[in-house]
Amino acid sequence: NDWLDGYDPDELDTLPIEAGLARIAARRNAAAKRIIKPKAT
Repeated sequence: NDWLDGYDPDELDTLPIEAGLARIAARRNAAAKRIIKPKAT
């Protein structure tokens, strides 16, 4: 592919991507826990 400038997608380093997604997911989960609090019965 010309637009990849010789970059091989098979050599893609997924670790930074996974770390970023994990960070986003953790932030979303923490926000959801703050918003949805169980009712004290």
